Amino acid sequence: MKRSKLPEQWSVPSDGRAGEVLVATAVEHPHRGVVDCAAAPLVAASLRRQGIRVRLRAMTVSPGSAGDLDLAMTSYIGHDGRAVGVAAAAATGSSQLQAVRAAVAEWSEVFRTRRVLVDDRRPGCAGSWRAADLLDHALATTDGPVFALGEFATDPESGTALARRGLLSIVDPREVPPGATLVLPASGVAAAVREQAAARLLRVVDGTCPLVSSVRDESRRRAADGDVVLVAGRSGHAALPGLMTQVPGAEVRLVETVADVAALPPLDPAGVSYVVQPGVDLSDLAPVLTALRVRFPRLRGPHPDQWCYAATDRAQSARFLAAHADVVLVCGDPSAPDTADLVGLVTAAGGRAEIVAEVASIRAESLLDASTVGLLTAVSAPRALADEVITVLGGLGPLSVVRQTISTSVGHTASGATAAPDGATPQPASAAGRGAPCSALTPAHH
Repeated sequence: MKRSKLPEQWSVPSDGRAGEVLVATAVEHPHRGVVDCAAAPLVAASLRRQGIRVRLRAMTVSPGSAGDLDLAMTSYIGHDGRAVGVAAAAATGSSQLQAVRAAVAEWSEVFRTRRVLVDDRRPGCAGSWRAADLLDHALATTDGPVFALGEFATDPESGTALARRGLLSIVDPREVPPGATLVLPASGVAAAVREQAAARLLRVVDGTCPLVSSVRDESRRRAADGDVVLVAGRSGHAALPGLMTQVPGAEVRLVETVADVAALPPLDPAGVSYVVQPGVDLSDLAPVLTALRVRFPRLRGPHPDQWCYAATDRAQSARFLAAHADVVLVCGDPSAPDTADLVGLVTAAGGRAEIVAEVASIRAESLLDASTVGLLTAVSAPRALADEVITVLGGLGPLSVVRQTISTSVGHTASGATAAPDGATPQPASAAGRGAPCSALTPAHH
């Protein structure tokens, strides 16, 4: 690529729109054929940040042509023989011309062969996708309004679509008219919410994640036995209220850290149980569970099949990218908690993270020395954003796209197959976000 890199200046005609800078999406070149300019949105964004009006279009250059625009262009020939580059044009002698040349030079300095390591997991978890499917079915089959408690959108587009279909989001079940339909979120709800729904004779569609329900039922059983129930988890998590309020008068305590375990009051060693809050990275909770076992050797707890691994998978993906990429681009809304969580995971693992709300968010300095780029997608990211990022990166040099999936599954046999009833064929146990981690890297070329 470096040997074929060619900076050029051309004179081209305008199309009569004064005051605009043109950024090429492709250039018909007399010697290199069609030069693909997939990184055009990045060049355009650099100019727009300077207050310059920009329009994107295909252009043609030819020897001896005269025009009123000067075009700056840098291109190279890829390993497949295809020409790729960046190009932009401004009026000859205009104040914008210097900015155009600087933008083209800035992005051409980023040209290099690189890899992009893509976390190929679908944002969210199996529980949230199941709740979204139940909500979709309720909207399709219910005469009258459908009310949803909590967040159900799996991406911005689905949130818009739900609103168009008439979904009414509420924060209190008392907002729902008696007899109407209420859909509960994957995180579950406090016992009082179910009581209010029953009192108002609401038709409840229970979107609670089966893992959350399992832990909730375990907590209820242990509390009914008279045990003090310790919830190993994180404050502020949406699933927590439903786990802390199942049995009126029961003693349920949250333990987040080893220090919390040490600070517990004296308890009957034979009357203490614990549950693990779904949706929390188990790597963070491991020291807490160890401390509980040390302090309460007769501690009763759930079967590990009840543990949720979705957050652990996400954290492992972020840590892997932090360790193997020069910079990790996190696609998502900068104000969304999920985006902030992913950035925090990367930086805590010693990596460098940049938030990408849209392709235009990417800066040249972020990629200048990056031979390997990581790509994470938050729930708040538009569906197409990750693919758009890969496309523009492909306009900055030969690109290898490596898709990584870290997911976990729970199995009861050495082969990973779930034990089946007599005479039945064992089936692999796979619920997204459950079990022992395995990573597969599948290279693809862009």
